[in-house]
Amino acid sequence: MTKKKKIIIISAVSAAVVAAAAGTVLGIMFGGHVHTMTPHMGVNATCTEDGSETYYHCADCGKYFSDMAGTQEISPDDAIIPATGHNIAYVEETAATCTADGEIAHWYCPRCNTAFEDEGATRPLEAEGLVIGALGHDWDEGRVTTPVTCTTDGEKTYTCTREGCGEERVEDIVHEGHKYSDEYTDQTRDELEHWLACSVCGAEEEGTRAYHDFVTDSAVDKCACGARVEYSQGLDYTFSEEGSYYIVWSAGTFEGRNLFIPESYDDGTNGSRPVRGIAENAFSYNDDISLVRLTDNIQFIGTNAFFMCGNLALLTLGEGLETIGESAFYGCDITTLTIPASVTQIGAQAFAECALTSVTFENTAGWTDGTSAVDFTNPQTAAEILIAAEYTSFVRNEQ
Repeated sequence: MTKKKKIIIISAVSAAVVAAAAGTVLGIMFGGHVHTMTPHMGVNATCTEDGSETYYHCADCGKYFSDMAGTQEISPDDAIIPATGHNIAYVEETAATCTADGEIAHWYCPRCNTAFEDEGATRPLEAEGLVIGALGHDWDEGRVTTPVTCTTDGEKTYTCTREGCGEERVEDIVHEGHKYSDEYTDQTRDELEHWLACSVCGAEEEGTRAYHDFVTDSAVDKCACGARVEYSQGLDYTFSEEGSYYIVWSAGTFEGRNLFIPESYDDGTNGSRPVRGIAENAFSYNDDISLVRLTDNIQFIGTNAFFMCGNLALLTLGEGLETIGESAFYGCDITTLTIPASVTQIGAQAFAECALTSVTFENTAGWTDGTSAVDFTNPQTAAEILIAAEYTSFVRNEQ
């Protein structure tokens, strides 16, 4: 069954107020003829395609009208709106920067928002075809703005060399810690001690500081670190009665803190002779002396030899020492001490009023206080005995 087309018949005046919709067929009475109107809605023209005004077409009479009422007959060409054509303009290149994209030179039509390679607008460009990619920074070799140390990080600043940029970036320089050397130098030793240090900053390596070998060993003149003992100059000497050796008589013109008694002495007249002893009161009340080292040639230390040398804290006795006189080191600041095996006599109060906490006897056998045996085997006990000795002398009987 064929569906019949529905026709609405209205007067021309009424039709003027009827809203037309695309595809709606209107039957309009006009001068005895009923137009069967088909509306054609207007289309805007573009740069490249024609547009048209809204118009109406009667299928029965074949006429075209500009109005829905059918009062203004037109030609179909009259409804055409010609294509506008491009409103082309040249756009200069926008240079890319280190961080922003640029754009190539091109032609552009704002009407259709289209870019072209040519002025004739025949070769359109896609958006990505316009882009000149950001250049990225061109960093220089950098400069150290915060120096790195062995214990702290530093900083290095880089600057972009591209004209007009000048942006900077900062990188950390991570510290690598100390680089300790295993060799001694003039900077890692003094007159008494040596230590290891960082070869970069000179910082001392913890736990490496020690006395030179010759400070604690009376038999050597040179330390493994390369330092050599410097024997004290300016001391006064006297000849022994038989003229076979010298005795240190007094400090003379010596004013140092570290007293190194030499093995021998030459007065320029009698020739070189060994130094065997230290006279009574030779250095008593000398508060300048802080260290005394006696060579193995020293056999005796006289009474009060170092009496009340209040700053004397380090004492090294030689392996040839036999006798330590009364009050020889009374009132000194010595805390630890080794008594060589060669010692056989220690005078009364030789170490009284000292700061002794530990005394090591290399030979503990045969010691007496004149009436009974004395046990010096324990270093702490030995220190206590020597400090509290009052007028007691100690003698070791050879076994």
